[in-house]
Amino acid sequence: CFNEAALLAREVLWIAADWKAQALKDFVLDFCPDAIFAPCYSYFHVSKLALHIKEIAKCPMISYISDDNASLKQLRFSPSFWINRIITRKWIRKLFSQCELVYTMTQLQKEEYEARYGRPMKILCKSAEFEPRDRETGDPIRFLYAGGLYLNRWKILAQISKALDTVNQNGVKAQLHIY
Repeated sequence: CFNEAALLAREVLWIAADWKAQALKDFVLDFCPDAIFAPCYSYFHVSKLALHIKEIAKCPMISYISDDNASLKQLRFSPSFWINRIITRKWIRKLFSQCELVYTMTQLQKEEYEARYGRPMKILCKSAEFEPRDRETGDPIRFLYAGGLYLNRWKILAQISKALDTVNQNGVKAQLHIY
């Protein structure tokens, strides 16, 4: 119960903070992303941030939701949990409405979320196949990772870095930026 109240307090601090700074806008415009990957979490400040960045960058956005962050199929007695869940659902709807595609973890989640949000969705696993795209990208292609390093994510980033070393043997074709 304390943890849920602390998470809700963090959201209130984000509401009060002046995070739409000119420095953020300048960074996004300078970086000029080809696409935005905006994972969907159970805290809504990240969705608000992704929507703001999309508004600045004016590029396609894709999301990914793995946990059940939106359904009401929960047994919780904490008022702070339910306040956060209801507000989060609102921001998930807004986030998904601006996404060209949303990835889910399972077929059941895909079906439920497609019906709830009316957005195209696909299942994403570690062995996903991606269709070729006929879209121009920047030169070099720049990947931006602004997530946590917990759950051994640093190991995945290291593997991506090694793959980029191979790709970039004959000149810089892709870069990975970690924040």
